[in-house]
Amino acid sequence: MQVTGVNRQEKKIEAMADILVQLHHGTNKLSLKGALRMGIKGALAKQGFNNWKEIADKPIATKRQFFNCLLDESMNHLLKMGFPKELEKDARVVLTKQNDKFLRS
Repeated sequence: MQVTGVNRQEKKIEAMADILVQLHHGTNKLSLKGALRMGIKGALAKQGFNNWKEIADKPIATKRQFFNCLLDESMNHLLKMGFPKELEKDARVVLTKQNDKFLRS
């Protein structure tokens, strides 16, 4: 069961990084994944969770709230590493739609 959760989380990080690369082709995918992981770590701390696995059993509203916090935390890192500020809104919209797909599956 733990492996399934880890695989799902890695797929989500991979999908989010792919979206960000499509929005801004000049960004290194590995760096994007690192920024997303740092955002996850910050969101976990802010939301009072020890790991991402704890969120799996929570209601969808809690998962969405966590994802919004994850986006805020990740965007801070992404912007610091040079992701264009003018693409932030588009990135949030597309990443939120991607997250909704994950929530439905």
